[in-house]
Amino acid sequence: GSDAAVLARKQRAAETGALEVAVAALGAHRANAGVQHYACGALYNICCAPPGDDAGAERQRSAAAAGARAAAQRARHAHPSHSGVQKHASELLRLMSDSSECVLS
Repeated sequence: GSDAAVLARKQRAAETGALEVAVAALGAHRANAGVQHYACGALYNICCAPPGDDAGAERQRSAAAAGARAAAQRARHAHPSHSGVQKHASELLRLMSDSSECVLS
């Protein structure tokens, strides 16, 4: 789909509670590497936005308010040998800490 359609899907996901659900899943399933991997990936994908996108910045703030930073840090520490958890949690933390550019997906 187009970038506009991708951004609209991300916004719809955020508006319907996907950020909070993903953070809740990270908390409820700390020992499950698969859940940690995919929930961090989902948070990253929803929060990722092109530079200057105010809605994307707001999604990042909403994810932070829901506890995404702490949850991603816990995931990294709980699953040090799981490459998927390490990749997605690190990408999410980097995105939320400095609003670095991301790959829209």
